[in-house]
This record gives sequence, structure tokens and C-alpha cells, in this order.
Amino acid sequence: MNGWLPICLIICANAVVVFLDPLLLTSPLFWILFGLMVGGVCSEPLWSNGVYLYLLLAFVTMILFPGEQTWLIVLLLVCLPYFSEVVAKRYSFAFGAILLCSILFSAGTLSMGMMALFLSFLILYCTVYLTKQRQRNNENQEQMNTLLYEKRLLKRQLVEEEDTVKQAERTRIARDVHDSVGHQLTALGMQLQMAELQNETENPYLSEAKQTARQALDEMRKAVRALEIEEIRGVAMILRLIRKLEAESHVHVRLTTEAGALSQGLTNEQSMALYRFVQEGLTNAMRHSYAKQVNVTLSVYADYMYVAILENEAEQKKFHEGFGLTQLRNRFEELDGQFYAHFNEATFYMKGVFPIDSKTNSAR
Repeated sequence: MNGWLPICLIICANAVVVFLDPLLLTSPLFWILFGLMVGGVCSEPLWSNGVYLYLLLAFVTMILFPGEQTWLIVLLLVCLPYFSEVVAKRYSFAFGAILLCSILFSAGTLSMGMMALFLSFLILYCTVYLTKQRQRNNENQEQMNTLLYEKRLLKRQLVEEEDTVKQAERTRIARDVHDSVGHQLTALGMQLQMAELQNETENPYLSEAKQTARQALDEMRKAVRALEIEEIRGVAMILRLIRKLEAESHVHVRLTTEAGALSQGLTNEQSMALYRFVQEGLTNAMRHSYAKQVNVTLSVYADYMYVAILENEAEQKKFHEGFGLTQLRNRFEELDGQFYAHFNEATFYMKGVFPIDSKTNSAR
């Protein structure tokens, strides 16, 4: 519960009591009890169970508070713990007994006592009902978040299975092309070579046909290799990943590119490190914080360092670097770079940096 709310309620309740009985302003006991209530509420975080604090304050107020409106202050002190949680039954009975005694002791007439009892019951019932309703809403929201995460996870698995099936189909097509067309082109080249050897006079058409068959075989082999291994294409693969996750998980990804990040040539190792960086960050955002928006920034610093930053809102908690983040750190360190991951207030922050002219560029 917000620390200022109970203090404001106590001030308002005492102001109402003073309005009904102005002579209380001249009573030192009133000011002592008022200071005790404010100080007690301020000390609530120090109590292992705040219910004991309000039981003590309500009991002391019932015994010592001067005036006929004591039950109003006691009613407020009884209601305050219900604002943040549903109080156990044994404490509810104690609160009810203190409130009933304060009404009996402070009410001047029977009609006033009945009215105080009715108002107290009505206010307390509404407070408990609203608290339980709020807790049910919170539980329902947690269940919805869990279901949403499971839905995202299932969609992610479907995407991965779809990619696996596509890659298997590409491999099958590549194998079929290699086994059929490749063998036929090889046989054609051999036949042309035999025809050229058997022909005593030089035939330019045979030589040209043989060269064409050899070029066709080379092009076919390149196409087969391209089908078998899906080439990594730097930031383009990251854009494809972001579009997929946005369409299938309803997470909005804000991608910002600065200082030539899109046009910078990268090796396969560097591209894969960036791809896994974004993939792991988005997965963590969906899995652990149910984030609705993720900010990704890619930039090149001073034409030397490539910088990737990912941020998303998350509830700050004890941070433990899991397997995925550890593997990311290893990837960036293999590129002579650095990797950082930590909580910054209510934001989870990831940053990966590697030099563009690292040793991996020899593969370019």
C-alpha cells in the first residue's frame, strides 16, 4: 500500500473528529495519539506483520482517545490493513471486538451506537469485498500472463518447427537436383569430350557446348550448396526474426539503426552473434517479464565498434545469468568484444559490443 495513503486518511479522519468536537484541539492527549498514529503508520515497513501494528494502534486509541467519536478513528485503523491484503479470520475477530468495544464506550446514546454499528459494518464489509475483488483480479491477471506466455512459447515452437521443415525440404530438393540434374550434366560433359576426341578436325561448336555444360554444372553445384545451407545475411536475418515474433507473439519491437549499421559488412560469426543477441533478448522479454514492447538499437561507433543494445520493461529481481546469456557472452568474447546484461531500475538492459576489424573478418 502506498505509504502516503494511510497518513492522508488518518489526517482526514482526525480532521472530521475535530470538526465534530473542536475542544479536542486543546487536549494534549489528542495530539499525543495523533502523533502516535502517524508515527506508527510510517513504521509499518519495519513490522514483519503489519496487522499487529494496527491492532496495537486500534487498542490504544480505543482506551485513550478522548471524545465521543473514538469509534471513527478505530474504524479507520481497522480498515487500513484490509487495503493491502485480506486479513486472516483470527485477526478479523480481534479487530471486530476492538471496534465493537470502542462503539460501546464512546457512543453517548443507543441510537448513536446503532448508527455507528451500522456504518462500521457497512464500511468494513465494502473494504473487505473490494480487497478480495482486487486480489481475484490480480490472480486472474497472473493466470492470463501465464497463458499468454505459454501461447507465445507454442507459437515460437511452431515457427522453429516450420523452419526445420523448410530446411529439410530445401535439403531434399538439393539432394534430388544433385542426384538427377548433376549426374546428367556430368554425363553430358563426358559425352561431349568423347565426341571431341573422336572428331579428327577441331569443331568449335563441340568445344563451346562442352564449356557450357561445365559452367552449367558449376552453377548447379552453387545452387545446391545455397539450398543446403541457408546463408546468414547480417541485419536482414534480424529483421526477419523481428517480423516473425511481432506477428506471432504480439510484442512490439522498436528497432533503431544508427551510423551505418544496416550497410556495414559483417562476417557470418558477427551476424550470428547479433542474431542470437536479439533472439535471446526477445525470448527473455516474453518469458520472464511479459513485456509488451522491446527496444533494439544497432549502431556503429567511430567506424570501428559495432554496438547492439536491447531494453525492455521488467520487474527488478535478483539477476542470475543463465545458459542463454552465458552463451551470448562467449560469442561476443570470441569476436574480441564484450557483453553486458543487468537490471537498471525497472528496465532489463543488454548490450553487446565487438570490433568490426576483429580476427573473424579474415573469413570475409
